[in-house]
Amino acid sequence: MEKTILLDRGMGILKALVLAGGYATRLWPITKEIPKPLLPIGRKTIIDHLIDKVLEVEEVEEIIVSINKRFAPDFEEWAKSKGCEKLKLNVEETFREEEEMGAIRARWTLIEEYPANDYLILAADNLFSLDLKHFVGFYKTVSKTVIALFDIGRLDIASRYANVTLDSGGRVRKMVEKPREPYSSLISTGIYAIPRESAKRIKEYLDEGNSPDAPGYFFSWLLNKEEIYGYIFEGYWFDIGSLDTYLDAFRKVVVDSYVSKDTIIEEGVKLRDPVVIEKGCRIRGPCEIGPHVYLGKGVELEKADIVDSVILDNTKIVGAEIRESIIGRWCLIEKVSFGKSIIGDCTKLTGK
Repeated sequence: MEKTILLDRGMGILKALVLAGGYATRLWPITKEIPKPLLPIGRKTIIDHLIDKVLEVEEVEEIIVSINKRFAPDFEEWAKSKGCEKLKLNVEETFREEEEMGAIRARWTLIEEYPANDYLILAADNLFSLDLKHFVGFYKTVSKTVIALFDIGRLDIASRYANVTLDSGGRVRKMVEKPREPYSSLISTGIYAIPRESAKRIKEYLDEGNSPDAPGYFFSWLLNKEEIYGYIFEGYWFDIGSLDTYLDAFRKVVVDSYVSKDTIIEEGVKLRDPVVIEKGCRIRGPCEIGPHVYLGKGVELEKADIVDSVILDNTKIVGAEIRESIIGRWCLIEKVSFGKSIIGDCTKLTGK
């Protein structure tokens, strides 16, 4: 594989750009009030899992999280609790999805505002097993744009993403965004390491009138102008955009149970691992909880059976059976049975 000397470019210091400005309409009504990256996956939020991986990369000097104005207060509270000096928020002037500038234009805005030698670019709603230290190490050996790739295993799913073909040296030979007939199950994961001079070409791309949306269009265009490398990783990768992918990610990532010491669990309660139960919860029997259940702070359960579900703070559930669902904060759910549902904050749902 081709290698180049990196010292002349000051290679080794990166800015991480994390895109968290979307509105996650496929997860409404939950994400009308809670930004998707701040939904829980175990005891961490989605974005916590991501940021903790970025912090393992010594070369990253600063992490810029791009957010929208609608959810700025939520992210400000989160960033304050994180207590990380490297972490900064960049607020886009949007309040709704129709005002979004497009994923590629959003990247260019950040690159203009935060100049650096090199960038590590990630989406805040992705969960993955990729070791970012190894990924950045590979980037440093090739001194070219590198895209993290994952074999999704199914052509029908691959059609939702950018399909990629590599040569024997790891260089990208073909990249097609959302092909109608996928030619490969190897896809771009939306994780990129890119040098400043390549990132600056986003302006040229946009000035030509090209699509400001899916990043795959830009990298397909860039491929005709310079070398791009692919880095294949194994394990898992989730692009969390729907109820199914959110719960799939939860099932994969959360393998250990946690029960807060102040949780009150009365007789007749059966917990099936893994479960995560935050502080202030009370569970009265008969109940069967788990596997893969999250109970937020102050949740109360009585005569409930819950599997593969996330119940957020201060919700009360009595006499209900719930499967594969997300239930928001401050809800009251009584005498009902349902599955594969998303229930928004402050909902009262009562059966007979």
